[in-house]
Amino acid sequence: MEILHGEIDRVAGFFVFRDNEGRRYGVRPGAVLAVMDGDDSQSSTCVLLPGGRLAVVDAPFERVLQSLGS
Repeated sequence: MEILHGEIDRVAGFFVFRDNEGRRYGVRPGAVLAVMDGDDSQSSTCVLLPGGRLAVVDAPFERVLQSLGS
């Protein structure tokens, strides 16, 4: 499981996150298989990616969906 934090950006058709160590991840919105609340407080979101990889994004569900739909 990858823990991704910080700002969510859209760059050249990619959904871009940074992890705790500053590495960037670019994911095409069409590659996202599912999105769900990541915790009971609804402050993080789980994003299911191809290959069964699960990224936990430190942003609320609605914000992640907005970023994916932009």
